[in-house]
Amino acid sequence: MRTGNVVNVARRCDNSAIALAGHGTTDECTLRVLRAPEVATVTTHDDLAERVYVLEAKDEIRRLMAAYVHARDLANSSIDDYFTDDAVWEGIGRLADILGRHVGRDAIVERFAGPVPPVLHLLANESITVTGDDAVGYWTYLQPSVLGGRAYWAAARYHNDFRRQEGSWRIRHLRIEGIFEAPYDQGWAQAEFFQR
Repeated sequence: MRTGNVVNVARRCDNSAIALAGHGTTDECTLRVLRAPEVATVTTHDDLAERVYVLEAKDEIRRLMAAYVHARDLANSSIDDYFTDDAVWEGIGRLADILGRHVGRDAIVERFAGPVPPVLHLLANESITVTGDDAVGYWTYLQPSVLGGRAYWAAARYHNDFRRQEGSWRIRHLRIEGIFEAPYDQGWAQAEFFQR
């Protein structure tokens, strides 16, 4: 039963008094929840099914990204299962010329077929939006790496589009936007990103 900005929730109990922090006790086992929303939220069966779908989709996309970066870190695992046939993998902004643009799953697999520098992707700051069989995800990553025998720090952002095909999520468009690169021994204090 609603009463103004307080919701009363009745429940059966063993007739023992319940102390409500700062709100006295009650022998009727009526619990008061203060500052309840003015309009009750009603979840229908369809709404609940959609919410579960979105939660499961986000979890599958997280696992897909974890598997992708793990395969990249090991540099001995194929990444072809992670992309749609028509996928695009590219660097954007100042990484456009360095990383290039690779269109199609075969071209992406070929991009990583040869020797690649040792790296370790540490993903953070995730945001995933799911709309039906499409999704968009953003991550920031810090990447310890070795280039030419020298330790480097690199940080970048992933902006990825995903597509659900035949019951599985795949990367449809992967974009990498650089944030900074810095030699490990010099630190990142002088990197342009931090010169604000």
